[in-house]
Amino acid sequence: MKKFLYIVGLFILLCNCNFLSKAHSPSNMDLDYNINSDDFYVRIYHQVPDLSLHYIESIEIWVNDVLDTFKTYTTQKTNEYHDDLFNFQADVGDIIKVRATCSISGDYTDQITVSGVVVPEFDISFPILISFLGFLSLFGIFLKKRKKRGHTSLK
Repeated sequence: MKKFLYIVGLFILLCNCNFLSKAHSPSNMDLDYNINSDDFYVRIYHQVPDLSLHYIESIEIWVNDVLDTFKTYTTQKTNEYHDDLFNFQADVGDIIKVRATCSISGDYTDQITVSGVVVPEFDISFPILISFLGFLSLFGIFLKKRKKRGHTSLK
């Protein structure tokens, strides 16, 4: 009986070793922050055979070493990668660090420094108002000159 339990225990151990040998941490990340929309796109490369058992379990996002976002998952989007879109405010020069954790074993961390030029939102009403006032001024000058020349109508 002791020998049987030993063999069963060894079998279970070998099965777990085989399962864990297939487990691996994410391999790489693409990170992109759009400073004008505050959108942050994360793609984590993590090849898995079964999306429901082996997947990216969580994503942590740190801005300047302060935890900003923590999101958990119960499956991975594809067998090749997992991606998500986040929205938060960061400034030029801020460091955004991302840590992705595998549901079975391991994690991967990468970071970017926010760069780019902030493009201000353009409000068209002010240029239209200035153009309209300029047109009225020129039209007023035109009418004044016509009146000086003795024209009383616009014909």
